[in-house]
Amino acid sequence: MLLKQSQIEGGGTGFVTPTIHQGLDQLVHNVAEDSFAEYTYSGSKVTDYIIWTDSGKTIKIREHNFTYTGSKVNTETRKQYNAAGVVITNQTMTGTYVYSGSKVTDITWVIT
Repeated sequence: MLLKQSQIEGGGTGFVTPTIHQGLDQLVHNVAEDSFAEYTYSGSKVTDYIIWTDSGKTIKIREHNFTYTGSKVNTETRKQYNAAGVVITNQTMTGTYVYSGSKVTDITWVIT
C-alpha cells in the first residue's frame, strides 16, 4: 500500500476509511506509557529509536531506523513487534522523505 502524507492527514472529512486507517501510524496504540525509549546515534544523527517494554530492555515493542543523505533524513523504517518481541510481518512502514531546500515537503509511506 502506498500513501502520500496528504492522504494520511484525512482531507478535512473528519473521518478516515479503513484503507486509510491501515496506512496510519496506528501502531502507537501498543506502546504503554511506562515503556522505555532508547536512542542510538552516529555522530549527531539519530539512527535508531527503539521502544522496549521496560528499562531492562526485556521485549522490543517498536523500532524506527533512519538513513540520511548528507544531514537530511532520507528514509525512516518503522517496525512493530508482537508480545513475544518478534517483528510483525506486513506491518513495517517505510517512509521516503522529499525536501524543498531544508523543509520536508512530502513523505511517501509504503507498508510491507
